[in-house]
Amino acid sequence: MSKNINLFEPFFKLDEKQELALKKLSNEKIYELLKMDFNEEQFVVLFALAWFNLEDDYMKNIENFYCESSKEKDYFLDILHLGEKYMGKNIKFLLIKSYIFCTCDFYFWNDENTISDRFEIKERKILQELYQKYSDEFAVCFFYILVNGTKKQMKKLQKNMQVQIKKLFPRNTELDKYFLMF
Repeated sequence: MSKNINLFEPFFKLDEKQELALKKLSNEKIYELLKMDFNEEQFVVLFALAWFNLEDDYMKNIENFYCESSKEKDYFLDILHLGEKYMGKNIKFLLIKSYIFCTCDFYFWNDENTISDRFEIKERKILQELYQKYSDEFAVCFFYILVNGTKKQMKKLQKNMQVQIKKLFPRNTELDKYFLMF
């Protein structure tokens, strides 16, 4: 796994102003940006924002999302492949990627290039392996519990770990707010 990553630092290293500027980018622009200037911390942020773009595209027209080609979805998958090629050992990337495929697999139903069940099983296994190896890292436990946790673990997370969650997602960005809901 990548060294020199303190998972207790903010998970997404950007502030509201940076997020606002980046949020305006389509997945095509995000992909172009990542191909030109590759940085691991920036990749994690941009990958998560590409996921939000995919969500927006899905919500605009759910029925047509599966019937028509989605440019945002196509570029999201390109960004995913770029991440798998260059970020395959980055813990933050693995956590967010696994979370997306385990909780948002419906984006990939009826997709010839992606079999959602296969991805979900693979990503759950990745989370399990990270949890076994890094169970002392709160970020790993957080994502593991979100995907694989029992009701009891979720209640404990919600009740007793709010301070740690706020340390992991301390900013007033959409990305941080999303994960503060848990």
